[in-house]
Amino acid sequence: MRFLSGSPPSQIYTGTDNLPIMLEVINKGAYPSISEQFTGDIYLSGFDSQILQISPVKTALSSQDLYGRSETYQQGGIQRISDFKINTVSLSGGEKSKQTILATVCYQYATLVEAPICVDPDPYGITIKDKVCQAKDVTLTSQGAPVVVTKIEQDMLKDRLQFTIHVKNMGSGRLLSTEGFNNCPDKIRYEDLNKVVISEASLGGRPLTCSPGGSITKPIYIMGDAKNAKNSEGVAVCTTTGSIDKDDSAYQSTLTLKLIYAYQDSAQTSIEVIKIPE
Repeated sequence: MRFLSGSPPSQIYTGTDNLPIMLEVINKGAYPSISEQFTGDIYLSGFDSQILQISPVKTALSSQDLYGRSETYQQGGIQRISDFKINTVSLSGGEKSKQTILATVCYQYATLVEAPICVDPDPYGITIKDKVCQAKDVTLTSQGAPVVVTKIEQDMLKDRLQFTIHVKNMGSGRLLSTEGFNNCPDKIRYEDLNKVVISEASLGGRPLTCSPGGSITKPIYIMGDAKNAKNSEGVAVCTTTGSIDKDDSAYQSTLTLKLIYAYQDSAQTSIEVIKIPE
């Protein structure tokens, strides 16, 4: 998100009216797909309303414009916002005043993961048999989202597979729970911070049970300070449901995850207000 150059200008004079404030928002991630909805809002704050009368101070982001990157739309969606206006400019004391306009964006987002997994029901067996793959941990890079799964460790426990999911906030903003979106930006509570929920988890279509996560009431906690948790990590454990037969041969499969959360980021610009002599 950024303020477009010259809108607003760096200097304005008292008596100015109907001056547009224009912002550009780019969705650099992979969510949402064309069939899903993007939900978010932008709020303006930080200025003295007795000097700058701005309206509105909140506007919704466009789901139609801010689609995620895909093979068809490799740049991601772009929205240029011209809803905000400086209606009047006044200065009762002093000749100049520096005003800061802070634009805060709050939005809901999701991280979608598809990781190749070798399922070996008998990784420590003493019998000699050919295998199409070897079970090992998987290291991942960006999934086109501010919150990413960096590593998946796997272990065979009796007749079940267990996956340890490592999650990081790699973005520059503040990570919030899905409930925290409703409190953003001015009513965020400490319990809203640094939480991610695994809303979907499966291995080759077989559902996984995850803890914590797996439901809106059991989020993954991303360790970090109150401002953000950048480069800090949270962990969840996901386990296959039902038993895996150790006599089965090793095979390739796909671990699919969907992580849901809210996010807050901001941009700001400064204006020098100059009083016109009467």
